[in-house]
Amino acid sequence: MKYFTILFAVLLFNVSSVNAQGTDKKEAKNTKPAKETKVKATGPQITFNSMTLDYGTIENASEGTREFTFKNTGKEPLIISGCAGSCGCTVPTCPKEAIMPGKSGSIKVHYDTNRTGAFTKNVTVQTNDPSGPKVLTITGTVNAPKP
Repeated sequence: MKYFTILFAVLLFNVSSVNAQGTDKKEAKNTKPAKETKVKATGPQITFNSMTLDYGTIENASEGTREFTFKNTGKEPLIISGCAGSCGCTVPTCPKEAIMPGKSGSIKVHYDTNRTGAFTKNVTVQTNDPSGPKVLTITGTVNAPKP
């Protein structure tokens, strides 16, 4: 009796898996590949001169402010709704006013140069650009303080 129960369970499993595979094949045959469409840039578009800024090797407690420059290459005003550093040692300052099409702006970033050693930090920029947020990167090395 056990033998027939096990045989029945195995047979039932095989039949159900064959049906499941058959269904996938039918669905695959009936689907058409999606057509590629080009999206026209009608809204705002932020374009940075560079997404990475290298401080190089700098002295401890030296000036830690640098800036990223960008341009609104879209056809509508660009609004920066927020900028956030990846930690408290990286503080960005973003423009509050709208950047008109064809105009440029900058985002200032201050890194705390009292922290010794190599660093790589990110700044996330939220805008009304439909492509989504942009992530900027700063890198460099801060020398140890002189005795």
